[in-house]
Amino acid sequence: MRALPAMTLDWSVVWQHRDALIAGTATTFLLTIATMAIAVPCGVIRALATRNWARGAVAECNGV
Repeated sequence: MRALPAMTLDWSVVWQHRDALIAGTATTFLLTIATMAIAVPCGVIRALATRNWARGAVAECNGV
């Protein structure tokens, strides 16, 4: 078998487009924070509502 040729990586492309990469990273970070700020309270509210609903349903079945 023949050996594969060595690969050289050209990192200058990353450096040339660093502004776009930084902007994309910042956007991703902000979207993650915004999503978590919405999702966590919604999840807590839903969990509490489900828990209270289940307690009420059990009480209804037991005739309390």
